[in-house]
Amino acid sequence: MADIFLSYADRDRKTIRPLVRAFEQEGWSVFWDREIPLGKTWRQVLDEELLAARCVVVVWTETSVGRRWVIEEAEEGQGRGILIPVFMDRVDPPRGFREVQGAQLLDWKGKSEDKEFQRLCGACREVIGEPGQPPPEPLESTKPERRSISRFKWMAAALALALAASGSWLWYQTAKPQAGGEPPPAKEPVAPADFLIAALQYKEACDRGSATDCNRLGDLYSSGRGVGKDLLRAAALYQRACDGNFATACVSLGLFYQEGRAVAKDEERAARLYQQACDDGLAAGCERAERLRNLQREPATTDSQGATDGTKPASESQATKQARLKITVSPWGDVWINGKQPQRAPQEVSLKPGRYTISVGQGTPATSRVVRVKPGEQRTEHFDLSE
Repeated sequence: MADIFLSYADRDRKTIRPLVRAFEQEGWSVFWDREIPLGKTWRQVLDEELLAARCVVVVWTETSVGRRWVIEEAEEGQGRGILIPVFMDRVDPPRGFREVQGAQLLDWKGKSEDKEFQRLCGACREVIGEPGQPPPEPLESTKPERRSISRFKWMAAALALALAASGSWLWYQTAKPQAGGEPPPAKEPVAPADFLIAALQYKEACDRGSATDCNRLGDLYSSGRGVGKDLLRAAALYQRACDGNFATACVSLGLFYQEGRAVAKDEERAARLYQQACDDGLAAGCERAERLRNLQREPATTDSQGATDGTKPASESQATKQARLKITVSPWGDVWINGKQPQRAPQEVSLKPGRYTISVGQGTPATSRVVRVKPGEQRTEHFDLSE
C-alpha cells in the first residue's frame, strides 16, 4: 500500500502528474493511478488504498471542489488526522475544510527545490515520517479505556435528563454549526439497544461539526429510539447535516416539508432539497425529486369523457406508445433509472413516455440527469466519467 493517497478530480490528471513525480523523487510511494486490477471493483480498490494510506493529500482545484468523491476522500483523511490540502487553483475549499491550511502550489513549475513544495514535504514528514520509514505499530487497548466507557454511561443518563428538561425551540436555536472541519463520525453503538449512549456519542460529534452524526442523532429523535421522539429537533438536526453536505439528511428533511411533519408543508422547498441531494449524487434524492414532480403534474379532476380543462384527451395508442432510450458511458459505468437496480452500460431500454432520472457511476452514482422521452421517440444519452 502507498505512503500517500492522492485525492484529485480526473480532469486534473495532467496537472497533478508533476506532483506525483516530485513525491516519488522524495522517496514516498503514491497511489494515484486508478486502474482497476482484475477481480476487483473500482470502489473496493479505492477503499482499500484509502484506508491503508499513511497520508491523504487532497488537491483543491476549480474542478475538484465540486467532486463528491474527492470530498469524501478528504473527509476520511481529515477524520484520521492525516489530511494535507494542496491548492493548485485560487479556490475556496468546500465547507468543513476551510480552517485547514494547505500548500499554495498555484504557480508551481514542478521543481522539488521550490520553497512551498518543500514546506509541503515537511508537513508530509510530520504525518508519515522520513521516506522509507516503516509505519508505527498499533497501540493495544488498555483498562483505562474500558473505565471511560463506564463513565460514559453515567454521562449518557445525565444527558437524557438534560435533553428532556430543555425545550425544543431552545435546542433548535442552539443547534448551530461549529467552526472547523468535519471530524470523524462517532462509532456505531456496540449493542442495538444501547441507543442512549449512541445519542451522547452522536451529539458530541455533531457539536464538533460532524454532519454524519447530526443526521444519525436526527434519526434517533425521528424514531424515538434512546431519546424522546421529537420531530422538531429531528428537523433541526437534518437541516444542520444537510448544510454540511450530507445528502441523505437533505432527503429526510425534504420528506418533512413534503408531508408537513413538524414544519409547515412546503413542496417547493422539498423539491429543492431533493434536487440538492440528487446533485450530490444520491440516487434516492433523484428518485424523490422525480416522484414529487410527477405528483405535481397529475391533473386534479377529469370529466366523464376523460378530458381536462375542456381539451380532448390524446388517443390511447399515442399516449402509451413506447420510447427507446440508449444510455452509453465512457470509459465504463453502471446505470440507474429512477434509482432502480443498476445495470452495466451500454443500456437500451423501452420506456413509457415521461420523465426519468438517469444516474451513472462506477459502483455508486456519480452524476445524474433528468430526461423526458416522448411517445415513439428513439434517443441516446451519453455520459462521460473520464472528466
